[in-house]
This record gives sequence, C-alpha cells and structure tokens, in this order.
Amino acid sequence: GSAKYPEEDGYESYCSNNGGWNNAFTSDEKTGYFFGIANNALEGALDRLANHFINPLLSAEAIQREIKAVDSEFKGRLQNDK
Repeated sequence: GSAKYPEEDGYESYCSNNGGWNNAFTSDEKTGYFFGIANNALEGALDRLANHFINPLLSAEAIQREIKAVDSEFKGRLQNDK
C-alpha cells in the first residue's frame, strides 16, 4: 500500500476488479512491473502503482513476508540448478 492507497493489496484488487491483472519480476539489476487493465481504469491503476514508489507503506510484517517469499524462490531455483 501507500499513504494515498493504504490497503496492502489495493493495487492488486483494483486491477482484478477492473478486468485486469498484474505481475512483476526481479533480476540482478532491475525489477519490472507490468499489468493489463480496462481502458477506463488505466489512470487509477497508474496512480496506485506510482504511489507505491512515491510514498510506500512498509509494515514490518509485510517486509518479513516478502523476504520469506524471495528466499523461498531463490532456494527453489538453487534446487533446479543441481
């Protein structure tokens, strides 16, 4: 979430509720965000996404969940390299 849109999953819900989807990826040097949404909801989606960077809300609990998710993904990829 962000100061303007404090719901933790507000961006995802907005996209879903407006016929859209969203995803992201992280590589060694960049993170990519992409989404699809109904034309009439584009401005709202862009505003919500931009506010994640302008004034993010980062609770300790949310950070810990993301750390665990990234660590799990990393460990899964290590298993595939063997």
